[in-house]
Amino acid sequence: MDDERPSLGPDVRAESPGSPDPGSPGAGATAEATPELIEHRLAGIERALERLEDGSYWHCEVCGASLPADLLEADPARSRCGAHEGPPGASGQGG
Repeated sequence: MDDERPSLGPDVRAESPGSPDPGSPGAGATAEATPELIEHRLAGIERALERLEDGSYWHCEVCGASLPADLLEADPARSRCGAHEGPPGASGQGG
């Protein structure tokens, strides 16, 4: 029986909520992606696309500082600079 849902790839995994920053000990830990996590990440991507369209994508939504390309490459849904990123799960941050 064919599944009519689009494939999300062979092994859909996401970083565990509250996981350490990349590069820190324990980074890269993964957990199975839940529907809620997938919806949250999709919403962040949709916001990023809106920001790209209106020209604000490359800048922090709080202070307007330029977002470095390496940060956006690591998290394309990122919308705040390091000074304004807030705690994990804060509004305006990508997954």
